[in-house]
Amino acid sequence: MARTVDYKASNDIGVHILKETTVGTGLVANMKKYQATSFSIPEASVPVAYASARSGHFTAVESMAQHDEGTKMWTFDVTLRGTPEAMKLACDAVFEDDSSVFALNNDYSFPTATYKDAYNDGSLASTFTVFFNNGGLSDSLDHIYLQGCVGTGFTVNQAVGSEAGEATITINFATAYMPQYTDTALSGTTTYDTGVPKNIKNLHHANCFVKIASDEYEQTVHSWDLSVSRTIERVGFADTTAGSFKPHGYAMTGPFEVTGNMSVVRNTNVGNIRGRWYGDSNDCAIKIGASSGFLIDAPLCFINEPSVDTGGAMLMETLPFTVVGADDISSSTAMLSITWA
Repeated sequence: MARTVDYKASNDIGVHILKETTVGTGLVANMKKYQATSFSIPEASVPVAYASARSGHFTAVESMAQHDEGTKMWTFDVTLRGTPEAMKLACDAVFEDDSSVFALNNDYSFPTATYKDAYNDGSLASTFTVFFNNGGLSDSLDHIYLQGCVGTGFTVNQAVGSEAGEATITINFATAYMPQYTDTALSGTTTYDTGVPKNIKNLHHANCFVKIASDEYEQTVHSWDLSVSRTIERVGFADTTAGSFKPHGYAMTGPFEVTGNMSVVRNTNVGNIRGRWYGDSNDCAIKIGASSGFLIDAPLCFINEPSVDTGGAMLMETLPFTVVGADDISSSTAMLSITWA
């Protein structure tokens, strides 16, 4: 019996990501290496499906089973230090905006064309290749990469006493293309994310508030998080080649869900927003930011069942909130804006 002693060290794996020019065609050159702190790697595998057993038989037989290719979505996530490049990647992957101020608008429409298999208009598609350098199986299959990746959500958070106050960003990806092993190293020129993460110590009281009508009630924020998520499904399969079964494309089903939490000092200004915890006219605006270069701006929110935290030296209030868009979609209005420069 052959025995091997080789292995892959998890802290020796680099995470490289690049936007594709053609949907589903992996890029393994001139990629960008991000400041990843954790990640998951999906295996190149599909589930086994079983047909119904024949009446009068009490065992499964060989002909009933087959690998169910053409239906699977491989899901994984990467957690990055919260640099400007990491936030740019998150917003581009999840709501296709890589401008200087990232905005999710109330009239957002899923760009189906740029998610179709083999889409290429001479510019960029909406999908990504994620390459796990040294994440493979063996010396002959050193690496694994995923092509046609779609952002299904991201979560950003900051907290006093966690990660030295630095922001972290976890991006959730999915792909309908089989993961690929390779022994070919990355080629071209690798660029590096050398940015500095945003820190909660830089929050400015004048940009951390709950706004009701024209009144801004400043909050002393000790931690916060924001999640943007959507449901993406694969559309059928365009071929029946074993190990391929690539999709026709992707579809977004249902609306975005944008939620967050603020943990703030329980004080008079928390009391001033109590009227937005119940009743009919209970929307508000929420901002979290520094004096410049860093701002989460949600102009229309609903606060959802705050709670009191009694576990520390002072009372804290947790303010869960949901971000929604304006009813009037005759013109485009940002329901969420993120400045992260």
